[in-house]
Amino acid sequence: MACNFTAHRIAGESKVTLVHPITGLTDPGFGLTRGTSTVELLRDGEPTLSLTEFDLWSPGAIVANLPAAVGSGGGKLRVNIAGTTTCTSEATFSGLLGSVVSDLLFTIAIPELAQATDTVTLVNLLPGFTWQEAKHAPVKLVDNYARAVTVDPSRVRGWGSNRLLVTLPTEEQLLMELPIQTFLFSFGSETQRVPLQIARLPTVDPGLGTVVLPPLARAGGEVELYNPLPGFTFNTQKHGELRIRKAVGGAWTPVEVLTGWDTSRLRVKLPTREQLAGDAEQVAFHLQFAKSAVPMTIAIAFPIFWEIQLKNLRCINTEDFTGADEPRLRIIRDGLPLDVMLEPLNDGENLDVNQAFVFLNTVEIQLYDRDTGVLGDDDDWLGSNSFGRVSQDGGEMRFNRDGADYRMTFALREKALPV
Repeated sequence: MACNFTAHRIAGESKVTLVHPITGLTDPGFGLTRGTSTVELLRDGEPTLSLTEFDLWSPGAIVANLPAAVGSGGGKLRVNIAGTTTCTSEATFSGLLGSVVSDLLFTIAIPELAQATDTVTLVNLLPGFTWQEAKHAPVKLVDNYARAVTVDPSRVRGWGSNRLLVTLPTEEQLLMELPIQTFLFSFGSETQRVPLQIARLPTVDPGLGTVVLPPLARAGGEVELYNPLPGFTFNTQKHGELRIRKAVGGAWTPVEVLTGWDTSRLRVKLPTREQLAGDAEQVAFHLQFAKSAVPMTIAIAFPIFWEIQLKNLRCINTEDFTGADEPRLRIIRDGLPLDVMLEPLNDGENLDVNQAFVFLNTVEIQLYDRDTGVLGDDDDWLGSNSFGRVSQDGGEMRFNRDGADYRMTFALREKALPV
């Protein structure tokens, strides 16, 4: 996946637009994913703050609000893209002339699926954008064979605004050969084109194209599918069973519907990580009803936690020459420390620790000999051991600084947390 976003700022506006190089990108598995992708403002190559307010967010383009401190000049943004692939790109922006705004058709929000003769709305939320009949007419639909069908001008409304209402031609006019075909919208002399999938009647309930999903869900968790379309209800006879699979392909897995049939809100329970064969921390999936051709994209997170089990601590040589050590363990999980006080140990003695600690990415185990702290007599550091996300059925840590020699057995494994 290309990571080189471009950035544009309209002169006089406190907003910046970031555009993905893939025209018409709609799959969040390969673009910007809300909640995990981030946009940072850079100063001298270092991030100064994260942008959090957006007028438009899609996998392929966003419109972000800039803080007042940026002023009217330019700057640099760092985009951290998270999905099935993670990459980072930096984009420099400066003032953008208003006449150039109409060329930014990447930022059009368009339905994923429509039917012939439907009226679809093409919305461009880029500040300052307007559909211009002199520039963007005629509106055409181009198929895979490069055949272009011109939309009747009387069926195109909204010139002079940022919303263009287009009534699609009939199946016969479009020469549709498949149940679902991808067409490209063409606007006047513009070279940029926007894709739209069109289904033949009566393949699909068009109301399914307006279903609202959460931007991010958790494997094994519950989510709500909501359709704000007036009069719409989810119906098992009409739509069939709900199922899910990876957006890049794979086998379908049934989705349990908890409540909501014959209403506009469907409460469902997603399959577990094992059922979905999840092998990454976040993957794009398609939800789809068995009797429908409408794919509904949802990002599902697979938070993989790990657990380290500290078993037995054995003292071979103490750090103190005058008697037993008073060991203290410091457990640092993903940068957060926790101290555990242990009973005194002398040469040849051992102690069953038998404690487990859960972490996400890294854990460090430090051992100290507690001292009085009087007159600079601080605790003596005896060593540390660090671990990442790697399974170990059994192992032994060593702490041998400052003349001491301690051994501690342990195990490291994945930890399944309750949803």
